[in-house]
Amino acid sequence: MKSKKIIAKTRILCTDNEGHAHHKVHLFEDGSIECDCPSGVEDGKRLGTAVALGAPNMLRRSCAGLIAFVLVGAPKLVAARADVTGEWGGWKDAWASYSTNVLVREVFCGLVDKRDAEHAEMLKVARRAMVSCGRYRHGMSRSDFGQEVCFVPDSNVTAGTNVALFSSDKWTVPLQKGWLESVGKAKPVIDGRFVVGMSEHPGFLYAIDGTDDDGFEICEFALINGKLGKVAKVAS
Repeated sequence: MKSKKIIAKTRILCTDNEGHAHHKVHLFEDGSIECDCPSGVEDGKRLGTAVALGAPNMLRRSCAGLIAFVLVGAPKLVAARADVTGEWGGWKDAWASYSTNVLVREVFCGLVDKRDAEHAEMLKVARRAMVSCGRYRHGMSRSDFGQEVCFVPDSNVTAGTNVALFSSDKWTVPLQKGWLESVGKAKPVIDGRFVVGMSEHPGFLYAIDGTDDDGFEICEFALINGKLGKVAKVAS
């Protein structure tokens, strides 16, 4: 029988064990996981499912806690781009506990790489267009500004959403689902403003507006003869 290939492994001090024993946890290429702790895998699955459904965060430094995070928490956080938005939700304490663990880092980074590869072309087009918007940079170089911008693909774009307080802040820029097809290849920058999506209102689109004095947010603009209307609609 062919043995399964181990892609990551770690040892953890299991506080569920009366003697606080160190247990080995192995992650295999097929996605399965094994643990020295007798009930670690099953307890981890149940724990992860419970937290994902909104139960109080009972994750703890144990085999079950780590396995719950690897099997349930990490995939959900990566899909939601928590590494970009910083919104860890009910998994915040678990991330604080396990983020430096070698097995967790291996899994998390692998999931991020796979996720970003699916949007590689779109992110390349978006970043190139965003750094071309001189009105957002206020003296910053293209490269420095580009390092501060994080895009969140497949987002629900709405008027009034803040993307940054100042040019030098970390920018979190949502991109509407299908952005590359509907906006990117056409004209992602109009009148010096970066377009993040098309409005549900005919003849309108969403773009970033603002200055260092009043912050940067998404506004809904009328598109008139290839130009943005002077009056922007903002959520009340």
